[in-house]
Amino acid sequence: MKKIILLSTIFIIIILGSIIYYLTRPKFGTLEITSNIKTIDVMINNDKKTIKTPYKENLSVGQYTIKVSMNSYSPFEKQIIVEKNKVTPVNILLTSINESDEEEENKLFFENNLLLKHLPVEENSFKINFYQKQSADVFYTITLLPKTAPTNQEAYFKELKTCKENALSWIKSKGVSPEKLNIKWSPSEASNI
Repeated sequence: MKKIILLSTIFIIIILGSIIYYLTRPKFGTLEITSNIKTIDVMINNDKKTIKTPYKENLSVGQYTIKVSMNSYSPFEKQIIVEKNKVTPVNILLTSINESDEEEENKLFFENNLLLKHLPVEENSFKINFYQKQSADVFYTITLLPKTAPTNQEAYFKELKTCKENALSWIKSKGVSPEKLNIKWSPSEASNI
C-alpha cells in the first residue's frame, strides 16, 4: 500500500511539474535583419553586437528597440514586436551621409519596387525578370513554362493558366500586388487567360 501511495505521489509531482513547465516555459520568435551594408554594428535593447547580414536570432517574445549608429551613415532606429513562433523582418537601409543625389535616387528606386530584390527568379512553371524603359518605370517579363505542347490546345491553355496562377501567387508572396505591375507575358496569349 505504501508503494502505491509513493508511486502515486511521484506521478502527481511529475504531472504537476510538467504542467508548470509548460505554462512558464519561455516563448520565442525569430528576428531577421537584412541591410544594404554587409557588416553592421547593431544594438538590440542595449545589447550591442557586430553582425553580418542577413542575420537571424531567436528572441523571447516582446518589444525591442533596434538601433544602428555607424560612422558616415545616418542613424537607424526602429521599434519591433517579436511574436511567438513568428519571423519579424527588419530591413535596415543605411544612407551614407556623403551620398550623391543619384545614389539616393537609386536606393529609393529599389525601395519603391520591392519585387526587384527577388529577381530574376526561375521556378518550374515560370520565369520572372525586369527591364527599365525610363528611370521611374519598371516592366516585368513573365515567361510561362508549360510542359504540354501547343498542339493539344485544351491541355495547353489549362496548363498555361496554372503556370500564370503560380507566377501571380509567387509575386503576392513577396508582398506585392500584381495588379500594380507593368507585366509583359510570354507567350503573349497568357495575358488573356
